[in-house]
Amino acid sequence: AASGGDRACDSGAATRHPVWRTARVNAPEWGWLLLGAIGAGAAGVSYPIYSVLFSEVVTVFYKANLRQVVWKWCLLFVALGALNFAAVLTKTYCLSRAGERLTARLRRLLFRALVRQDIGFFDAPGNESGALCARLATDTTQIQNVWAGALGANIQATVCLAGGLALAFYTSWKLTLVTASAVPAMVIGAIIDNQFMYGVAHRHGAGAEAAGQIAAESIGACRTIFAFNLQHSQVQRYTQAIASSRKHSVSKALVFGLCFGFSQFSMMGAFALAFWYGGVLQRAGDISMPHVLRCIFAVLTGAIGVGEVFALAGDQGEGSKAAERVYRLLDAPRGIDCTGASGLPLELVTGRAALEEVTFRYPARPEACVLQRLQLGFAAGQKVALLGATGCGKSTIISLLLRYYDPLTGRVLVE
Repeated sequence: AASGGDRACDSGAATRHPVWRTARVNAPEWGWLLLGAIGAGAAGVSYPIYSVLFSEVVTVFYKANLRQVVWKWCLLFVALGALNFAAVLTKTYCLSRAGERLTARLRRLLFRALVRQDIGFFDAPGNESGALCARLATDTTQIQNVWAGALGANIQATVCLAGGLALAFYTSWKLTLVTASAVPAMVIGAIIDNQFMYGVAHRHGAGAEAAGQIAAESIGACRTIFAFNLQHSQVQRYTQAIASSRKHSVSKALVFGLCFGFSQFSMMGAFALAFWYGGVLQRAGDISMPHVLRCIFAVLTGAIGVGEVFALAGDQGEGSKAAERVYRLLDAPRGIDCTGASGLPLELVTGRAALEEVTFRYPARPEACVLQRLQLGFAAGQKVALLGATGCGKSTIISLLLRYYDPLTGRVLVE
């Protein structure tokens, strides 16, 4: 027997902490993630080292043994470039490999979760086959942007900023404080950009998902569309669906350009302020010119590293929304689990069935009551004809007997 009950659908609830959940899903690749993190840290260290080399190389041109000293510094720059090349290669390869395995695992989990859902799940708005296929194909890939790509960028930026500030404060704390005063302006612009991108990603994703659904339906029903000459109307539907995505993309590009331009203006202003105050300190005899360059480049290269992280804010916002959608589907409750082993196995099936006081509404149309307190029985071997107007519930009774749905109240009995 199957007892009825109202199915609770949590498809609209937000999934919390998608980053930590993604980390758990990607845990089997911890070795690749560790190597990628080490490579990202090494790439971040290269920026403070570059500041030291660049500040010292400007004094080379005033030395007598110019050729010998130039070769020495050239080799040091080549070695730094080789270190950076190896670090970036390690970071990119290892994190990309871990990210691809994460994508494959998420697709398997999501596909398994979708095929285990009952029919009522696919009747709900937003759960059409085209939209679900789009999520399976694109959302799982975008999660890499919020995990593997962001992990490497954040580690590299953290090491770069920490190393740069430590070097700058060691060189001259006065000049460091003045130079760092312009950094918050760059960070504020990046934060505003990040928050805006997160909201735009949701609206853009909804429009793209609707367009993908229309395209999938049109291709699947191409014979019917040609038979009734509906090509023009389908093109119009698709055009309207992508129009909203285009509008959000334009606004996204405009705000991103303004925020990024503001951060670049802040960086150039920071250079101007730092060189001016560095000249003041040099005239006072508090610092030498190489130390001025070392301090300025140590702070600003660290800030540039942080800016590169915020430049990925749009991708990370889209990845966060994609992760929420994927995990919401993975956590969607299953009213009827066709793969479960909790049912009572029947030793003998003769064909008896009955509906006792069955009331039913389709999940997608809860306002329309299809069956109300229906009482119906079927004897073994009996032929029963269900007659009635369209929409009276004939096919619904068959669906309940096959347990495509559960009734709201009452019972569907077999044997």
